[in-house]
Amino acid sequence: MSHQEARKVAEDILKKYGEMRERHVTRLNLTEHLFDLEKQATWDIPDKLVIGLAGYGVFVVRKQNPNQPITPAEVLREYLPCIDLGAIAVHTHARTAEGHISDVEPARSYLRQVIDPLRTKYGDKIVLDGGIGYYGKTFEDTVFPVLEGMYEVALVHPCPGVYGDMFRFYSPESVRAEVELCERLGVKPMLDIHDTSDIDTVRRWLLEPGLLSRPTYWHLLSPMGAGSIYSPNVEAMIDGLLYLVRRIKELDKNAVIIVSQGGRPSLYYAVQAILMGLHVRIGMEDAIYKYPHKNELIKNNLEITKAVVEVARNLGREPATADEYRKILGLR
Repeated sequence: MSHQEARKVAEDILKKYGEMRERHVTRLNLTEHLFDLEKQATWDIPDKLVIGLAGYGVFVVRKQNPNQPITPAEVLREYLPCIDLGAIAVHTHARTAEGHISDVEPARSYLRQVIDPLRTKYGDKIVLDGGIGYYGKTFEDTVFPVLEGMYEVALVHPCPGVYGDMFRFYSPESVRAEVELCERLGVKPMLDIHDTSDIDTVRRWLLEPGLLSRPTYWHLLSPMGAGSIYSPNVEAMIDGLLYLVRRIKELDKNAVIIVSQGGRPSLYYAVQAILMGLHVRIGMEDAIYKYPHKNELIKNNLEITKAVVEVARNLGREPATADEYRKILGLR
C-alpha cells in the first residue's frame, strides 16, 4: 500500500471515530496537569537503614563454602572493611572449625579475640550483639557475654523445634530468665524468629507476662529450610516476609524488625526488607550463595556489604550510625 493510500485509510477511520467522539466524549480539564503528582503523600519508610553484619556464624563450614572465615584473625580481616562501609551492628559467635563451642573458657577466649580489637578500633561507633543460651551448663555460663559487658544487644531464642537437621529446645523459664536479665542490665533482647509459631511463643512467653520493653526488637531468619518458612521461589519469599511482619506489627505496631540475608533467597531477601522499610543483617553466617537462581558462592562479606549499601542508597536510604541505631532501639 502506498503512502497516499494509507493516508486515505487513516482519513476514513478518523472521520468515522471522530464523529463518535464528538457525540459521546466530553473532556473536563480539572487541573493544569494531567496528574496531580505533587499532592501524593510520601510513604512511611525510614531514611536510616541499620545494617547488621553476621559474617561467619557457627553452622557454615568450609566444606559448604571454601571462602568461609572461621578463625578470629580471619573474622577481623573480613569485618573491618564492612564496618567502614556502614555495617555497624556487629554480630559475633564463638566457634571451632567443626562447629559450635560449648565450653565457656574457649568461647570466652574466642570472643575476646574478636570483640576486643573491634572495641579498641571503633569504640562506641559500633554496636556488638550475639547469641546467649549456647555456652556451658549453668545459667551463668550461658549468659556470660552479657554479664561481662560484651554485648549491647543479645539474641534470645523463643523458637523451640526443628532447626536444620537438629532439634533444639529452650524452655519458657530459660528464655524468660535471659530476657529479664538483659532488660535489667540495659541490654536489648533481639527475638530470633524462624517461623510463624515463634511469634506466638513470644506473645505467650514474653509479651503477656510483660517482660519486654518497647519497642520490641525482632530478628527474622525465616527462609532457612527445615524449621522455617518454606521458600521455594520469589513469590513464597515475598508472602512469607509480609506475613511475619504483619503478625509482629499486630503485637507491637512500633516493633523494630531486622531481616537476615538467609538461605537460598540470600540478597533478594535483604532487598525486600529494604523496600519494606525494615533493617537488614547480612553476611556469610546464614547464606552460602549470592543469588537464589545461581550457585555462585559468596566470596567475602565485603561484596555483600557493598551490594546492600548501593541498593539502599539507590532507594533513598542511608546506613545508620551506631548512635542512630541505639536511638531506634531505645537504648539511649
